[in-house]
Amino acid sequence: MKHQLQITQLQSEYQTLLNKKVAELQNESHFLNYGPRPIDIEAKNQLENRINQIEKDYILKAKHENILNTEILDLKTKHAQELKAVEEKYERDLGERVQGVAEKNRFEFESTIVELKGILKF
Repeated sequence: MKHQLQITQLQSEYQTLLNKKVAELQNESHFLNYGPRPIDIEAKNQLENRINQIEKDYILKAKHENILNTEILDLKTKHAQELKAVEEKYERDLGERVQGVAEKNRFEFESTIVELKGILKF
């Protein structure tokens, strides 16, 4: 009977050790299957670093479009100002030429009148 009790006790201890070991293996398996793996963590870190670098190296499309729109607006404004200046210069030059031609014609007309008066006096 004493041996039977020892056998039962050993079986109980053995079963306890087996249960404990199975529980440890299950926990380890769960961690390996569902927990973060060093490779996954490293890949995630590399990806985050790459994204941060890309954000530093490149600007967002919307920001780029805003910059382009601002530049286009500035260029249109400058073009309009230059066009207005050219038009004003052209109008001024044309006015001066018209005035010059008018004065020349007036001078010629007056000269012709003086000549005709001189011819008519004789």
